[in-house]
Amino acid sequence: MIDKENMLAELEKFPSRCQEALQIAKKTRFKLKGKINKVFICGVGTSYAVAKIISAFQKTIPIVPVRGFKLPALASKNSLIIILTYSAQTLPVQLLYKEARRKKLQIIVITSNEKLAQREKNVILLPKGILPRLAFPLLFVSTAYILQKFKFIPAQQIKENISALDQRYCSKEGFMLAKKLKNKIPLIYASNNLFGLAYRLKEMVNKNAKQGAFANALPDALHNEIEGLKKNPNRYAIAIIYDRDYNPNLKKAINVLHHTLKRKINIVQIDMKGKNLFGKLLRTAYVCDYISYYLALMNKIDPTPTKLTSEAIEALTK
Repeated sequence: MIDKENMLAELEKFPSRCQEALQIAKKTRFKLKGKINKVFICGVGTSYAVAKIISAFQKTIPIVPVRGFKLPALASKNSLIIILTYSAQTLPVQLLYKEARRKKLQIIVITSNEKLAQREKNVILLPKGILPRLAFPLLFVSTAYILQKFKFIPAQQIKENISALDQRYCSKEGFMLAKKLKNKIPLIYASNNLFGLAYRLKEMVNKNAKQGAFANALPDALHNEIEGLKKNPNRYAIAIIYDRDYNPNLKKAINVLHHTLKRKINIVQIDMKGKNLFGKLLRTAYVCDYISYYLALMNKIDPTPTKLTSEAIEALTK
C-alpha cells in the first residue's frame, strides 16, 4: 500500500471540512475597533496559498498576503492582522504575530493551536489532528467568512458553493489531469489574479508527489520562462488554470502560448467550474489537491511524509 497513512480519507472529507469551518466561524464572535483600511493575512505554505487565493476577490479595502519575517511598513493601527496558521509551529508566523502584538495592532487568529488561541479574543479555533496542508478547506472558508462578515469582500454564497462540491467528480477530474502530468515537471500558469491557485498546486505537488513543480503568472511567463524550455522540453508539461471569464488579452496570451509551444511541450488545461468566483476557487483547489495525490501514487511515493520540510522547519526554529 502506497498511501500508508490514508491521505485519501481526509481528501474525501474536503466538503465536510468546509461545512465544519463555516459552522465554527458562524458561532465565533469578533470585535474590531475603529475603521479598518487594510488587511494583512499572515501565513506560510498552505496558509499563504489561502491568502493569495483570497486576494483574488473583489475588495473594498486592500487585502495583502504576508509570508516573510516582518510585517509590511504600511501595517498601522487601522490595519487588521489575520494570523492564519493551522499548527502555529512555523517561525515566520510566530514572529509576525509577536510583532503585531508588540505594535498593539488588531488581530484575528485562525488556528488549531489552543495555546495560541487562548492569547486572543478574536479567534477561530479549528479542530486538531489534521495534516496542515490538508487543512486548506478549514482555513479558506474561515478566512472568507471573516472578510465577508466585515464587508471587506462581497457576500460569497459560501454555504451554497460548499453544497455544490462533488467529491467523486473532483477526484475523477484530478486523476485524469494527473495522468497528463505524469513523469513531467509541471509548470503551472494562471492569471496574476488567480496565481494563488497555481501556487497551491505547486505546493501540493512538491509535498505530496515529492517532485519539482513551478508556478508563474501569465502573461509574464511569455516574456522569459518559455526560453528556458528550449533545452530538454520533454521534461516539462505546462498546466494552465483557465477561467472562462479571463479578459480577452489574457485569452490571447494563452493562445499565443499554445501556438508558440505546440508540438514542443504538452499543455494541460485545468478548467475552473462554478457559478461564481468563490465556487470556482474552492472547486479548483479541491481538484488540484487530487492531482497532487494521484501524482504521488503514480510516482509510487507515500504522499504524507515530508521529512525534508520537517527537518528544515525544526532547524529554522532552533
